Amino acid sequence: MSAVRTHPDYSPLPNIRDDVAVLTLAKPLTILSTDNTAEIALVGSGATPAPETTLSLSGYGKQNGLEDGSAGSEPDGFLYSTTLTAISSDACRNAVGVNSAVLLCAVSQSSSACQGDSGGPLTEGSPAVEVGLVDFGAKGCPVNSVNVFTNIAAPEIRDFIEGDEAPPLAVRTTAPPALRALGAAPVDYSPLTCEPGTWTGAAAFTYTFQTEGTSPQVLQSGPSDIFVPVSGAIGYQLVCVVQASNPGGVSTTRSAASSPVTLDTAAPAAHISGRPACHLQECKLQIIASDPNADAVTVAATASYKASVRCTVVRGHRRVKSTCRRTKSTPMTLDVTGSGTYTASVARLPYGEPVRFAVLATDAAGLTQHGASAASMTLRAPRRSSKKH
Repeated sequence: MSAVRTHPDYSPLPNIRDDVAVLTLAKPLTILSTDNTAEIALVGSGATPAPETTLSLSGYGKQNGLEDGSAGSEPDGFLYSTTLTAISSDACRNAVGVNSAVLLCAVSQSSSACQGDSGGPLTEGSPAVEVGLVDFGAKGCPVNSVNVFTNIAAPEIRDFIEGDEAPPLAVRTTAPPALRALGAAPVDYSPLTCEPGTWTGAAAFTYTFQTEGTSPQVLQSGPSDIFVPVSGAIGYQLVCVVQASNPGGVSTTRSAASSPVTLDTAAPAAHISGRPACHLQECKLQIIASDPNADAVTVAATASYKASVRCTVVRGHRRVKSTCRRTKSTPMTLDVTGSGTYTASVARLPYGEPVRFAVLATDAAGLTQHGASAASMTLRAPRRSSKKH
């Protein structure tokens, strides 16, 4: 060996990160086909194995984690291998902490990496590509425990391996995300906002809203930090998992769980602001609508008045045509003028008849306001000017 390069941002336990070094040999290795050995290619930069991917681990380490000198408690010089399954950074959050961008986790129900395997290769596929280096795990090497590996696909690691002495650093969280409801607690059809927390450096964010529990259900994932739970989410606690990416890699962290989503019981409201503004036979209303939980609100406005209509009446034993007075209700045209504000208009209203304007709001949860907001107006025909002859 002629030289050793250690990652410039390497940190040992307890906050281990960038645990990788490159050795330069004094002379090249000669690999013969008869040696049953071969070079292992490195995984592509950014191609971290997806959760549930089957991975292979090989090493010369201990076969059990005991310290009693029993069989397998010391390395015996033989090369062993086993298979593990990749898990997500979120599922491994207690082990990787803020360094999820440069660490990869995997588990096995029948085996584990152990002392003496450190630095050994974790591979994927056939022909195999190296995706990780054995880093650390649980004391005693118990089966079904998290094994943590240096993630060779992370640009912060891979660029260093390729010769960059100042590789790009992935962002790290310095304050966790927070899931915010508009009210005191989350209710169905009321938006939730995921605040990403604070991070070192600039990042692009992806937000995943999911149920809390051992078998989480992903409800929404993408660039939007707003999620509207529907009635199917009632009873579930929710969390927001934030992925922050930059040229150094992808970091993952999550919010605390919300309280369970409950049924929305708060009705919306809409009211007419001021008096109707009328000119000739056209009137306009200014409407303000709101909802305690800021559900999406639908507003309906109508104008009602008595009108003479042709009808059929019974006189004696005969049905005859006549003129009747009936209430006519006309929908008003709505224009959105701002957040929660509208203008409603209607034309061809009658002169001399009281007109009742009514406004009613319904929210996305299907709740309707308790009683319509109303106003009345009687239109007067304009006076005709007289001329002297």
